[in-house]
Amino acid sequence: MNITQDKKKRKFTLSLDGESATISYKIEKKNAFLTYSNVPDSFRGRGIGKFLVLKIYEKLIEEGYNPIPICRYLKAVIRNNINSQEISTK
Repeated sequence: MNITQDKKKRKFTLSLDGESATISYKIEKKNAFLTYSNVPDSFRGRGIGKFLVLKIYEKLIEEGYNPIPICRYLKAVIRNNINSQEISTK
């Protein structure tokens, strides 16, 4: 699965058979605020949203950003899948 980043539109996109799952973000200094996520209805319940969130989180950490989830879904995925000690030290 290939994730692309559109810095001008401030979103990450995962293409899915003619549709796309997205995460929108806003960068302020070294903070990356993850503001919104969307997975098409026909792809929900397959772990695609979780996959996208975790890959984006990992990418932002590697690039030196502090990912801060804003939307409820993003918060839940990160809280349930990332070591809490890792989050608190960023």
